Amino acid sequence: AILLLASLVTVLVAAAAFWLLRHSALQPIAQLLSRLQALRQGGPGGEAPVGVPRATAVKELHVLQDLYQSLDQLAYTDPLTLLPNRAQFRDCLERFTARDRRQSAGFALLMMDLNGFKQVNDRFGHPAGDRLLHDVARRLSSVMRTGDVLSRLQAESLAQPQDDLLARLGGDEFGILLPGVTGRIEAAAVAEKLLRALDE
Repeated sequence: AILLLASLVTVLVAAAAFWLLRHSALQPIAQLLSRLQALRQGGPGGEAPVGVPRATAVKELHVLQDLYQSLDQLAYTDPLTLLPNRAQFRDCLERFTARDRRQSAGFALLMMDLNGFKQVNDRFGHPAGDRLLHDVARRLSSVMRTGDVLSRLQAESLAQPQDDLLARLGGDEFGILLPGVTGRIEAAAVAEKLLRALDE
């Protein structure tokens, strides 16, 4: 009976995960592909397909751009906290490292996790753990120097060197990039500010 119940729960969780994936990622990709195929029927110069007014083709291109931005956000944003995820954090870390090699600007890297987070999940359930992660992200974001989120869609030149980056790396782990912070004392001051934001 326990094995049957465990199998049933596994199947239900897999079905829910597939449904979520289908509605959040697969459908936008299918829409993107079908629109690209419709536009591909146009001429080699990128003009609208025969019988389709130019205004309609321009509208379709705007829809494609919106779909691409949605896919970009799915790929580079943590869905629970709406912070940048590990992939975006890694991209920004590589960009800051390359900028530091060129300009010797320097930056600080802070890594953080929550002590006792597993016990919260075990004792109160995963929804309580999710709420805790959401609140932690909100509190940490409130003390960062900027609320801007660097996006893969932005050109490197648009990424402001003074922008801090807070990202959820997975589970209860967070990463913070502080461009322009080069000393331990400055980095420790930011860490203290972040800890004070969580004291409540």
